[in-house]
Amino acid sequence: MMEESQSAAPKRRSAVSVPLTAADIGEFVNATGPHVTRALRELEHQGVLKREGRSTIRIVDRNRFDRLAGL
Repeated sequence: MMEESQSAAPKRRSAVSVPLTAADIGEFVNATGPHVTRALRELEHQGVLKREGRSTIRIVDRNRFDRLAGL
């Protein structure tokens, strides 16, 4: 949803601004902030995404990201 709201065209973006804390994301997905942080760290370790600063996530492997997200 964050990705779609940041683009006028329906194309997928590689970088998505995420102006939420880990706790905010956790509340949305019914997880704790530390769980979200660990999950993001693991996805980064696996080469799926890269965190850039505090509020931007770059999707490195779009196909794998989509599969993990069930898309």
